[in-house]
Amino acid sequence: MDHVFIASRVLIGMVFVVSLTAKLSRRNGRREFTDSVRRLAPHFPARTTAVAVCVTEASVVLLIVPAATAVYGLAGAVLLLLCFTIAVVAALRRRAGVSCGCFGKSATPVSGFTVARNSLLIAGALAGIITRPDATGAGPAWPGTLTAIAVGAVAAALAYLMDEIADLFRVRS
Repeated sequence: MDHVFIASRVLIGMVFVVSLTAKLSRRNGRREFTDSVRRLAPHFPARTTAVAVCVTEASVVLLIVPAATAVYGLAGAVLLLLCFTIAVVAALRRRAGVSCGCFGKSATPVSGFTVARNSLLIAGALAGIITRPDATGAGPAWPGTLTAIAVGAVAAALAYLMDEIADLFRVRS
């Protein structure tokens, strides 16, 4: 079960690092993300919400790195992803046709695929919480650890590419 814990930390850590980097490293990234928050969650103060999301994402990443605090980081990820999912579902119900800006500027509007991606990320974080190792201090064997890291990284890449994957299945008119 230690390997699931490791894969979960890699998955969530990589997704949140890429998400945060996309928002903060590009020239207009913060403004674009704030604009997407304004469209996605119109009843919330966009600038404050955008800052809170970025701070939470950074906190999740910092908490996930050490094994001793990783459960708190994974729990924070679950809460943030639940908030994202609720905002996406609300936008879908409004038929808003907005993009989430989760990984930077995107022309792809939120859809059921966005909800599915977030649900799978929530499941990955919950798997890490459930399978956290006990406090005996015995670590997993290296071959399994490397496999767990690879699995987490591949899952993170698939989560990042979900919009492009979903676009392959969209019906064109």
